[in-house]
Amino acid sequence: MPAPIRVLGFVGAEPLEVSLLFVRPEAAGPLKLVATRNSQAFYERLGFVPMQRCETLRGRAQDTRIELIHMRQQVMHLCQRPQHGDAVARMIYQEFWRDVTNGMSEADLQAHLRTATDPDRLPLCLIAVDADGQLLGTVNLIDNDDSQRTHLWPWLAAMVVLESQRGRGIGSALVRSLLLEARRLGLSRLYFGTDGPGFYTRLGAQLHEQVSETFCVMRFELG
Repeated sequence: MPAPIRVLGFVGAEPLEVSLLFVRPEAAGPLKLVATRNSQAFYERLGFVPMQRCETLRGRAQDTRIELIHMRQQVMHLCQRPQHGDAVARMIYQEFWRDVTNGMSEADLQAHLRTATDPDRLPLCLIAVDADGQLLGTVNLIDNDDSQRTHLWPWLAAMVVLESQRGRGIGSALVRSLLLEARRLGLSRLYFGTDGPGFYTRLGAQLHEQVSETFCVMRFELG
């Protein structure tokens, strides 16, 4: 007899909106899936990372060989892995605040990240992990990140990937995942400041304001 089916969760969707999403607590966490080679890039854009490759046979005569890729969710909410909170704060501090006089301290960042506990409201903190659960990078969605432009809301902030892991698409996966979260929350656009606009332009961002020769404010239109 086939094994009994146990429902672990369900989702309901309307046009451009996920209206219902429930998962049993014991089943919550990173997702795993098996992709074909043709669909691998699609799932990587949604934050999944390849773990293992194998082959299977299909067709009436079992003579068609298909390559399969076992993948695991790479991007998730920090509140799903709160043990990484201090490491995320340290990563953000080292990248953005270490050399800023009177800037945020590592303790300030730790306190801020402890407020990112609800995926349905700001602030949000997403993290990228490898197949062993080790922290690779982070990106955040907050109310505002520019005291001179408080009318712009909300902001993508503190996107950073470990230096040893850059160039592998992790930053792109983080940003794309954050855009999906912003759309899920019904946001129509989000802003951010950067000195590297080329990376974000490739992901669909637009220039909002050229602040200086080396720094600009950009935006993602989500509608």
